[in-house]
Amino acid sequence: MKRVILIFLALAPIICIGQENNEELWSGLGTKMSFSKKIRIDLEHQVRFQNDFKEYNYTFTEIGFNYKPIKNFRANGNYRHMYYERGLRHRYALEAHYTLKPQSSKFYFHIRERFQSFVWNDNNSSTSNIRNLFTLGYKLNALAKVYTTQEWFYRLDKVNGFRTYRGTLGVTWNFSKKLMLMTYYSYQKTINTSTNKINQIIGLRGFYKIDLSKKDKALNQ
Repeated sequence: MKRVILIFLALAPIICIGQENNEELWSGLGTKMSFSKKIRIDLEHQVRFQNDFKEYNYTFTEIGFNYKPIKNFRANGNYRHMYYERGLRHRYALEAHYTLKPQSSKFYFHIRERFQSFVWNDNNSSTSNIRNLFTLGYKLNALAKVYTTQEWFYRLDKVNGFRTYRGTLGVTWNFSKKLMLMTYYSYQKTINTSTNKINQIIGLRGFYKIDLSKKDKALNQ
């Protein structure tokens, strides 16, 4: 049964390609650098394509600071420097994460609340959202975890309403303690508007983990 679930989730992005005209590819490489059990810095660069992966959309570099004061809770802030044809766009975000992992089960449940603000560099116009994300995951084995997420974007700036929905199905691959790959398919659509825009997204994001806390312990011994 586990193998069936794994194969289905791995092939879901391929199966879903072609259902809509606006398919996107989100590709990224990054690192997760841990200084201790509580403090981590994330750095990632992404390139995104649209229109059946044929057309370049935009690229960005993002840096985030993570703080984990207790076992199940994590807070972080991040900054994203985005390059568009129109010019530069900046994103500032604050997040709170809570993960529940019952000891007797391989399932886990994750909640994330994010406040984010986008600012265009050319005219200083901005938009802000609160993003509510819920994740249900299952650890198949030491190699792979499967998960699904449901996310709603609540638009601020006097709009004060839900404007975007995104559902995701994915697999996280931990090839070693240092190498991780995220593969996923996301279905995103606008809600409560007349545009009814739909995006289908394939994600391929690789990360290299660096644990500096172990190096510090080795030097002190």
